Amino acid sequence: QQDPGAAATWIEGMANDGSKVTAAKALAANWATQNPGETSQWVEQLPPGSLRDEAASALVESWAAADPEAAAISALAEAEFHGNKDLLNLSIQQYAQANPDEAEQFLRSVNQAYEAPEAIETYVRTRAQDNPTEAMDWLSALPATDPLNQPQSSEVIMQEWSRTDSVAASTWLNDAAAGPLRDAAIVGFTTTMLDFDPEAAAAWSNTISEPEQRVAQLNRAILNWSHAQPHQALQWVKDAELAPDLRDALASQIGAD
Repeated sequence: QQDPGAAATWIEGMANDGSKVTAAKALAANWATQNPGETSQWVEQLPPGSLRDEAASALVESWAAADPEAAAISALAEAEFHGNKDLLNLSIQQYAQANPDEAEQFLRSVNQAYEAPEAIETYVRTRAQDNPTEAMDWLSALPATDPLNQPQSSEVIMQEWSRTDSVAASTWLNDAAAGPLRDAAIVGFTTTMLDFDPEAAAAWSNTISEPEQRVAQLNRAILNWSHAQPHQALQWVKDAELAPDLRDALASQIGAD
């Protein structure tokens, strides 16, 4: 078997084309199974660009299978020093799939020195894809001061939940207490439902408790609905419980007088 270091030197001497990137990815993935530390050192010294980004991604993917925490730490360094946030998100996704509790603690510790809202969103989305009911229970139990308790987290969970079981998702919304958590969840639910059930999307948007957020999401739902079914959208606006000014604005948006 060819020595990885020699292979790395050979790859660095190749012409800068697609085959070089392919070779670098393959080397990083295979080398990481043998010696991820050496692989990381090699990737670190590569010049910025697609070759480095692709090799770093292959390294993290391969490394995460054996040691998701070490892979996430490497990806965090890439995000901090080279701006590669996609790699951090990828590592958190894999970490959350392998061990959600440890990934949760890792994100909390990271947040003390480096704010990573996209990585937190990735973690929340990964949990929601695995079990949206448990994800929402987990979020609801977080203290308000917890760094993982982001304003958009319930929106992310509900987007995933409504894609797989809109009935269960709407049942949760029915039972939830009014407030920011429920409002954000409604935004997530209606965002998914816009193309599947526009009437439900409009009706749920109208139940958001925060006035500005309610109007914004209702406008979005009605505008989307009116593109495909303007007459149905207009009839809903005429029949719904809406303030006169809002009714007129929505009707005008559809194209009515």
